[in-house]
Amino acid sequence: MVTIATILLGKIIFYWFATLVEKISKYVNQKSENKKHLESILEQLSNNRAFISDVSKMVDPKRGIDTTTAGKIVKMQMVQSTIDRQLGKDGNKKEIETELKNIFFKAWSDSSTMNQVISKVKNDVK
Repeated sequence: MVTIATILLGKIIFYWFATLVEKISKYVNQKSENKKHLESILEQLSNNRAFISDVSKMVDPKRGIDTTTAGKIVKMQMVQSTIDRQLGKDGNKKEIETELKNIFFKAWSDSSTMNQVISKVKNDVK
């Protein structure tokens, strides 16, 4: 039973990141100078199976992604490396980290995004 739940949570996290990349404009301030960086970071992370697996293990199925979990995700080595590669020495890393935490938390709480993700998972399971 635990294995099935883990697999389903992994699929949810995978589709959630894919949907997040598509809908990033909904979660990022339109005036943000970091939008392109954030899009690229999320795209890279969503294509990293090890990252998706690690996040799936971190997320409590009952609580989902709260602000604490969002902070832990942003502090992961894979995320930090992706941020560093994307920004180089020119960007404001702290600002990107804060925006990512907010995106993760807001997107997980957004019922329209979650409904879309759950629909995709249901189609996979059939």
